[in-house]
Amino acid sequence: WSVSAWCLFFSMLCVFSVAGAWQIYYRVADAPVSWGVSFYAATLIGILGILPITLNGIGIVELCQVTILSWQGLPVEKAILAAFLTRIMLVILTLPGGLLYLLDSFKAPREAID
Repeated sequence: WSVSAWCLFFSMLCVFSVAGAWQIYYRVADAPVSWGVSFYAATLIGILGILPITLNGIGIVELCQVTILSWQGLPVEKAILAAFLTRIMLVILTLPGGLLYLLDSFKAPREAID
């Protein structure tokens, strides 16, 4: 396979995994949403989340999620719950990596490898 084919494959794998995780969060929030909406939301919100408007897309991602879920006929309360579940899980899953990075930055600087 070429490099671009591998990039496309891993990009699609990422969208499928995010959409699958969101399906779990939506079920926990008692907000049944179709897989098509999850894929659409994962793609659109992923793109909007990386725009340098806010730190890590905080607020933008949740607003988009609530808007998309509300358009699907879900009550706003359930849409907000689903959006905050996704943010909380994202923080919980990425916090160990951030802490390890922070601890590693306190170590002595490494020497360049020739």
